[in-house]
Amino acid sequence: MVFVSVNHSRLLGCSCLRVDAMWIEDAASQAEIQELDLSPVKLNYWMMKEVLTLLTRQTQLRVLDLSGSAVHGECLQLLLAVIRQHQRLERLLLSNCKLWVAECMGVLNAAHNHPSITSISLSYNDLGAAGGSHLLQLLAAKQTWQELDLTKTGLTAQILSQLPVHIQDHHDLRCLKLGGNERGPLDAWTGLLQAHTGLEFLSLPRPLSLKEAERVALTAANRSPSPRGEVKMVVVMGLHPRLGRDSQLRLVTSTSSLAA
Repeated sequence: MVFVSVNHSRLLGCSCLRVDAMWIEDAASQAEIQELDLSPVKLNYWMMKEVLTLLTRQTQLRVLDLSGSAVHGECLQLLLAVIRQHQRLERLLLSNCKLWVAECMGVLNAAHNHPSITSISLSYNDLGAAGGSHLLQLLAAKQTWQELDLTKTGLTAQILSQLPVHIQDHHDLRCLKLGGNERGPLDAWTGLLQAHTGLEFLSLPRPLSLKEAERVALTAANRSPSPRGEVKMVVVMGLHPRLGRDSQLRLVTSTSSLAA
């Protein structure tokens, strides 16, 4: 197994492209890359194309993190080819990749049709209303998601109000990040917490009033056991600032925890 993580803050220019590509290719020549984390690196277009082209020659990738680098044009088509080719891919992290609505929808379609992807991050990309509606359709059809990061993707209150219904059968869902979007009705959050008793992390759009935040907190604290007979701890982010550490003992039972 080869795990490749680039820890440089920035690699720019042709020489860096050549050296970095040779380094990754050298690792790939020794064994199949299974995890590739390039999130600390701001890849330019040609470097991104080089890396994705290398990955099309691989078959064992399980984790791919390209967060922070733009993926457009031919690079997007290469990325979709990589997703289709790597049947063992489990985690696809594309935070802040400057993806537009149609590009996000293309990635979602590829992930939806993939046999093993259970975790995806599209945070800080543009899903919007159209992409959100498409997302709901895919969520209703595929119930294997474990982690969904949709932070600041332009989801509307209407989309978020429908989200709990479309993921009610996602019993393995552990992490759902919705911060930075329109807040949606409060019942959406409480209903989601009640339905997903295995949920361990939930981030909510702000602002919530203190009373609303207390209602969400108490719902999280008093959840019934999951179908497997367990009650998971849940960290709820995005609550009212006054629900900080001092209020945890008052509002939350030993089965839950909060972070303001």
